[in-house]
Amino acid sequence: MNIKKLFFFVIVGFALIGLTNCSSSHRTTMSHHKTMPHHKSASHHKTADSARTSWTPQKTTVTLEPGKVYEVTFASIKKEKMADFKERYLPKTMPIVAEYGGKKIGMFKVVAKTGGEMQRPQMIALFEWPSLEVLDDMHNDPRMKPLGKIRDSSISFFRQSFYEIKKETTIVFRSDKTYEFFTAWLNPDSGETLGQYFKASEPMKKRHGPPIFKANLSPLAEVPNKNYILKPHMAGIVEWPNTQTYYELKDDYEFATKAAPLLEKAVARLDMIHAKFVFQR
Repeated sequence: MNIKKLFFFVIVGFALIGLTNCSSSHRTTMSHHKTMPHHKSASHHKTADSARTSWTPQKTTVTLEPGKVYEVTFASIKKEKMADFKERYLPKTMPIVAEYGGKKIGMFKVVAKTGGEMQRPQMIALFEWPSLEVLDDMHNDPRMKPLGKIRDSSISFFRQSFYEIKKETTIVFRSDKTYEFFTAWLNPDSGETLGQYFKASEPMKKRHGPPIFKANLSPLAEVPNKNYILKPHMAGIVEWPNTQTYYELKDDYEFATKAAPLLEKAVARLDMIHAKFVFQR
């Protein structure tokens, strides 16, 4: 199987749209604040307070299904290439993706790297495909080949991994939560120690958050041996109230002395990236 970087750019294309919308919204909001007068009436403050108390987070529900292939991509695009990529590459690529059954599950804007060896990316993309064979077929589609130079000149960082789901999993992504994508490489005979870690850390996690395990991603065995393809032993998605909560858990004395040593014994490498779900406008 020859899975090329092509699929990364398909995924990043969707992400760029979402991240650009977020940035535009932020700029509009800031401009609005700059033009607002400083002195407000009491009724204005009352209305503003009511709006704050009635605010509800954005939510979207996704379902991961057995029998599908799930791709997680960590990526960054060169700033000077972003416009070119969006205008010359995306309009021709997106219809082809749909023809081959590609499905966007979610895009995430990275807010922190909390551990591991991987470079901090700009974004994370979660995509669903019918199979790895379909990805290869799409790569070989003659319509895709002329677009290679555009996509290849756009990338500044890229890592990719492929998973399956053993049990149907439904996730509600929320705008007021932060999502950790972790990938772990285990030491030999780590199963018992890892179980001890989960048991020992449970009381501390309840004090800080608690973090909620949302999805268990089972790595596919038969994937290409490429330096940009991650092949961990385990991976998943964890929901946190925010990244600060993670650091509070890490700094908890009981966690640091009783649980962390067990995790360090069980895991050879643990990459953790925190991100916010990108809601399309």
